[in-house]
Amino acid sequence: MTRLTGRQAECARALDALNALGFLEELGRARFSPRLSSPSRAYAGDLPSPWVSAVFWTRPPGYLGYKVLSVYGVWASIDDADAISITIGMKKLPFARPFFDPEPYHKLFRRDYTLYYDDDGAPPAQPAFSEPYTPANRLAQRDSVRAALIALLT
Repeated sequence: MTRLTGRQAECARALDALNALGFLEELGRARFSPRLSSPSRAYAGDLPSPWVSAVFWTRPPGYLGYKVLSVYGVWASIDDADAISITIGMKKLPFARPFFDPEPYHKLFRRDYTLYYDDDGAPPAQPAFSEPYTPANRLAQRDSVRAALIALLT
């Protein structure tokens, strides 16, 4: 990940306080084959507003499984009220390259999905869960984030 700006660093601290990366790693390992999925990874961006995400991606089995990728994640972003918002959701991304070469795809797939799938990384348009981050309620929000991820992944 690149160096974070001031607002991105605030978002990253919120995700860290909610253990987003740890929950994704734990639930992803329990639900998906390691051959068809990735370890959890963090991404960051500035558009449309500063955001940081913890994501996990997987593809269906089979030779043509590369055609659609599912990206599950927890995003922390700056909302219109200049507060941090936590969003949980899933995005389906179509394969975006002119041809499929399995050897480099399977080698690079686990490191970075953006090499083969076009995605700006921003939170999904229709999230499964969204609420403002409140540091004082961190432990309760941590439980609700875990519950939302379990519901999304099952």
